[in-house]
Amino acid sequence: MMQTKYEQQNSLGNSLNIIDTLVKQVVSAEIEAISAAYLIQANQ
Repeated sequence: MMQTKYEQQNSLGNSLNIIDTLVKQVVSAEIEAISAAYLIQANQ
């Protein structure tokens, strides 16, 4: 099944958006974990 150039670019764009979202979620979770670790250390 051949995809048109537009369809290929569109599906690539969708894939990149999904990857971008996942990366942002991971970075956000990392920042929260690091922040929590600093808070715990500061309170000891």
